[in-house]
Amino acid sequence: MQGCRLAVSCSVLIFAFRAGASPMVVEHFDYTLNAAIAGQSGGSGFFAGNAWSYSELGTNGSTSTGTIAAGLTFSDLPVTGNSALLSVVSSSSAGFGDTVNIRRRPAAVPNGTSDAFWTRYLFREGTNRGNVDLFGAGLTIDDVETVSGYHKFGSWAISGNANDHGGVNVDSSILAAASATNSLSDSNTYLLIAKFTNVNAASTVARVGTFWALSEADYNAIKSGGITEAELDSTHSQTQTETVLPTVPQPLNFSTSDFYDFRGIRPAVANAFESYYFDELYSGTSLADIGLPVPEPASVGGAGIFAIARRRRRA
Repeated sequence: MQGCRLAVSCSVLIFAFRAGASPMVVEHFDYTLNAAIAGQSGGSGFFAGNAWSYSELGTNGSTSTGTIAAGLTFSDLPVTGNSALLSVVSSSSAGFGDTVNIRRRPAAVPNGTSDAFWTRYLFREGTNRGNVDLFGAGLTIDDVETVSGYHKFGSWAISGNANDHGGVNVDSSILAAASATNSLSDSNTYLLIAKFTNVNAASTVARVGTFWALSEADYNAIKSGGITEAELDSTHSQTQTETVLPTVPQPLNFSTSDFYDFRGIRPAVANAFESYYFDELYSGTSLADIGLPVPEPASVGGAGIFAIARRRRRA
C-alpha cells in the first residue's frame, strides 16, 4: 500500500500515532512543485522568519540545484506535501568534492545534560551519472560553517567509502561506513531514523549515535502495535553505531545557532552527477516524537487510538 498524501487528514493521523507526542521540528516540504528550495519557510519548529537557504561548495558555476519535487511515499506512513531534491553536478576533477546544502535554523533545542535527540526522514537516490565512489547524502546538525565539509553530528543515507552504505557521525568524526551489506543506492525509498545521546553534555562525556535505515518491507514487519528501539535493532536494511569521547572545542552540543542541514556530495570527478530526495523530516527527544507508530501504555488506551487510525487510513 502506498502512503497517502492528503494535506489535512494525513497530518492529523501522524499525531494520532502517539497521544502527547511533541516533535521539535516537522517539515513536509509542502511547497510549490519545481520551485527553488531557497526561501521556503513552511513546516513547524523553525526559528521565526527563518527559511531554507541553498549553498554550494566547489561547484564553480555548475548547474547544481535545490528544488521542490514530487513527494515520496513509504508503505502506509502518512505523508503530505512534496519533497526536497538536491541535484549535485561535479564541475571539478581534483582537490575536493562538490557539495550542495540546504539548511534551516530550529526554534527549539533539547535541554539538559543527558538528552537524546531523534530524527527521521525519507530518502531516495535519484539519477546517478558516473560510477565513482566517495559521494554522500544525509542530514547533519551544523553551525554557521555549513559548507566547509565539517559538522557536529548527523546520519547519512548513503556515503561512499567504496560501498554506497550509510553512516552515522558523532562530533566532527569522518564519514563512517555502515556494517550492513545492503546498499541504498537503488532508487527505492528508505526511512532513515537516528538517535544521539548526551547532545548537550560536556566535551568529556561519551556520546553515542545510532542510525537505522528501513525499507518498506522492514517497516511493514515491525509497525503493527508500534515500533520500539529493540525492533529497529532487529529489523533494518542498514544500521551503524558510533561512540565518541569528544576532545575538540566543538562538542556535540545543540543550540539555536545551529542548522538542520541536508547535504548532497559528489566527488571530485568531472561531469559526475547525483540526485537525492529528502522528505518528511521530524525531530524530537524520543522515538514517540518523530511521527511513527509507537506502543501506547494500555492504561491510556493508545492501542485503540492506533487501531482506529489504521482503519481510517485503509478506508
